[in-house]
Amino acid sequence: MTIIGAIPVKKESKRFPGKNFMKIGGDYLINLAIERLNLPIVDHIVVSTDAVERVKAIVSEAWLPDKAIEIVERSASVTDGDLQSSEPIGEAIAQGKYSTEDIVVMTQVTSPLIRSQTVARCLTIWENTPDLDLVVTVNPDNRPNGGVYICKVKHLIAPGSLYHGRVHVHRIPFDEGIDIDYPHQLAIADAIARGDAS
Repeated sequence: MTIIGAIPVKKESKRFPGKNFMKIGGDYLINLAIERLNLPIVDHIVVSTDAVERVKAIVSEAWLPDKAIEIVERSASVTDGDLQSSEPIGEAIAQGKYSTEDIVVMTQVTSPLIRSQTVARCLTIWENTPDLDLVVTVNPDNRPNGGVYICKVKHLIAPGSLYHGRVHVHRIPFDEGIDIDYPHQLAIADAIARGDAS
């Protein structure tokens, strides 16, 4: 069984153009997402993007000599429109040599304060809870935050929403679950990362 770290990186955003290529605390959001998936249990990382060269330039700054990072270009069918993040990741993973029983650990670059420990905790929940279809992080008010999604490849690539079957909801603190959709949320995340939030 392979455990695949997965990161969707869309070139443009309607609400906050270029948000996936921003920095907080001096680090690119993309590299922060890679860093939190850099766990011994994760075999390698797949980045799905429609901005391959830009992502390659940023990822070259990442320090993961022991972890393969595969950057996969999205097709037009998963670039256009408002799709859930699992669709481009599903496409990228379908291009690789993976079993439908392999595990996907997906995280969003726009949830930059998720900790590696949270990813590891979610993986432990997955491993210790039989017959789960999905583990997902939410804020204390039960709103999804884009932080962590864990499922088998077959669940990821199945038609429809990820949120079906047996789902385990893992609540995390608000500060860790900040999801960047607007510039003010980036400023808040940056302040928290630098320890300047009060």
